[in-house]
Amino acid sequence: VPFCPKNTTGPMRVEDLDWQKLALTPEPLPSPVSLSDSELAGLRALPQNERLSLELDCLYSPGGVDEEPRPHFLWMGIAVDTREGVLLDSVMGNSQTQKPEQVAARCLLQAITKLKCRPKEILMSRTSLAFALEPITRPLEIRTSHVAKLKELDVIYRRLQRSVDLDRC
Repeated sequence: VPFCPKNTTGPMRVEDLDWQKLALTPEPLPSPVSLSDSELAGLRALPQNERLSLELDCLYSPGGVDEEPRPHFLWMGIAVDTREGVLLDSVMGNSQTQKPEQVAARCLLQAITKLKCRPKEILMSRTSLAFALEPITRPLEIRTSHVAKLKELDVIYRRLQRSVDLDRC
């Protein structure tokens, strides 16, 4: 990263700059999301569907919220059936007071409860989300996989974005 040397006057050349290395620290891992023993027991009692694979993420919602103390975007947890490309559940959360991992966990739990079964696998594009959900996925014997792109979820999210853009016209 270039820094201007002290007491410099007049035009400068690239060679005149004081070049220093910029050491970026990795983003800290999020806090794990956990459930009570009774909640885990209730979910563990549900059968596991060996054919069910979900894509899960938490993104900013396509539409903003104009409320005090300032306008903001909500978090939107999304769970999509990987095979069918069907939206299984979505959950909104306040980005001013909630972490995205909390909203994604709520979305996952709602999807599992509605489906009345546990998925065999959850695909996620962010390892930090998989880390945060590990206290839920491990005891429920749900495999988590990191993928570069959540194809079905991205399609649904883009459709939501287009519908919000159309509403603004």
